Amino acid sequence: MRLDEIASTKRDTEDIPDVQKYIAGLDPALEEPTHLTALTSAFERLDDGEVIREAWSVPPRHWKTTTILGAVARKFETTPGYRVAYFTYSHPQAERKSRDAQRYVARRGMKLGDRRTFAEWTTSNGCLFRAAGLIGGATGDGFDLIIVDDPYRSRADAESPTIRARTQESFEADVYTRQQNTPTSFIVVHTRWHTEDLINEISEPDFQDGYPFTYTNLPAIDPLRSAPEWMLDDDYDGPEYSGELLPKYWPTSRLRPFMSNRYEFESQFQGNPIPRGSTLFNTPIRCDLSDLPTIGRDVIGIDCAYSEKTKSDWTTYVVLRKALGRVWVMEAARWQLPIEQSAQRFKALAGRFPGAPMVWHAASGPEKDGVGRQLIVGGVPVRIEIAAVDKFVRALPLSSVWNRAPEHGEHVVVPYAPWARDYVKEMERFVGKAGGKDDYVDASTSGFWLLDGAADDSRVESYGRRRMDGARDSY
Repeated sequence: MRLDEIASTKRDTEDIPDVQKYIAGLDPALEEPTHLTALTSAFERLDDGEVIREAWSVPPRHWKTTTILGAVARKFETTPGYRVAYFTYSHPQAERKSRDAQRYVARRGMKLGDRRTFAEWTTSNGCLFRAAGLIGGATGDGFDLIIVDDPYRSRADAESPTIRARTQESFEADVYTRQQNTPTSFIVVHTRWHTEDLINEISEPDFQDGYPFTYTNLPAIDPLRSAPEWMLDDDYDGPEYSGELLPKYWPTSRLRPFMSNRYEFESQFQGNPIPRGSTLFNTPIRCDLSDLPTIGRDVIGIDCAYSEKTKSDWTTYVVLRKALGRVWVMEAARWQLPIEQSAQRFKALAGRFPGAPMVWHAASGPEKDGVGRQLIVGGVPVRIEIAAVDKFVRALPLSSVWNRAPEHGEHVVVPYAPWARDYVKEMERFVGKAGGKDDYVDASTSGFWLLDGAADDSRVESYGRRRMDGARDSY
C-alpha cells in the first residue's frame, strides 16, 4: 500500500477511547484492566512517540495477554502502517493469540488487508501483525513493536538449561535484530519461572553491553500496594487490605492454596523465583496408624537402584491411598538387594494391594532396558516410564498437596510408624540437587503422578474402592 493510501485511511482518533476503556469495549466479557495500568501506560507512551524496551512479570490468569492484544488492536486503529511481531513459546500458540487479535480488530470495524492467515495478516490501513514461536520463528523485515509473551510453555521448559539457553539465543540473535531503520520498541512479558529466565537475562546491567531492559514486577500480593479508596473510608470495618493485584477475582483467600508450594508461588504469582536448594516439603500432617482408612484408591510408586553396589541408591516403594479428601501414605520401605530379590518383594507387595497400579519413572533407557526388563521377567506388574523432566520438577505437584493446610483442600497425611521416621526426614531434606538422598521422593512422586491423573491410563480410574486386608501387619 502506498503512503498516500495509508494516509487516506487514517481515522479521527479523538473518538477512540483510552487503552483500558478500549479493551473493555472489545468484548462483553472483558473489563477495564485497571490493575495493569503500569502495562497499559506503556502503550500510551508509544502513542506519544516514545521508544520503549521494557520487561514485565505478571501472575498467571491476570489478563496480561488479553491486555496486550487489545492494546495492539487499538494501536492499529490509531497508527496506520504500524508493524507488530508477536512471539510466544510455540507457533501454534502464537497463531491462536493472533486469531484473538484479528477478532478484536474486526469488532472495531477495521477491515483486513491482502494477507489474512493467522501467522501473518494485514489491515486495510497498512498495519501488519506477524505471529510465531520464539525459537526459530523470527523471519521477515523489521517491526515497529516486537512483543514476547510467555516464551516458556511450562515449568519443565523453564527448568531446562538447554531450553533457557535456546530461548535467550533466539531472542538476542533472531528477535532483537528485527528492528526497523527507525528505533523499534520491545515489550517482554511473562510469568516468572526461574532465576535465569529471559526476563532476568535481559534486565541484567550488562545486557547488550550496558543497555538492559527496564523491568517491572506486578506480584499477586504486595502489602505495599495502595488500598482502594473505599477501604480508606472511616466507616470501613472490613479486613485489612493485603494488596492483591486483582482482588475481585484473585483475593488472598483464593491464592492461599497456591502458597503451599512456596517454590511455585514465589515465582509464578510473586515474580520472585527462588533458587534451587530450597526445601520443597514441609513437616507433614501426621496421624495415628489407627486413623488410616481401610478403603480407597491405591497406587504404588517404586524407584529401583541401577545396581545394588551403589551405596547411595536404594530400591524403594511408597504406597499412596486417596480417600476422605486426603492422600494417605500407607507404607514405605527401601533396601539394597539384587534385582531378583527386589522383584520378589514387589510381587508380594502387589499381592497385598491387588488392583493398585505400580509405576516406576526410570532415569534412562539403560535403566528401563536393564533393570526394567528383569522386573517384567520376574513377574512384577509394573508400568515403566522414562522420566521426561528432572526429579525436582516431578516433585512439584506432590509438594503442593503435601504442604497444603487441611482447610484448603486435599492434603497429604503421614502416619506415625517405624518406617515413617526415615521417610519424613528424607522428604523434608529434599532440595533437588544431584547426589542427595531422594529415593523415597522419587517413589512418592511416581505414585502421585498416577494418583493425580497425570497418566492417561484407564487403570487409574478402574480399580475403585476396596478393603485392605491384613495391611496393618506390615507395620
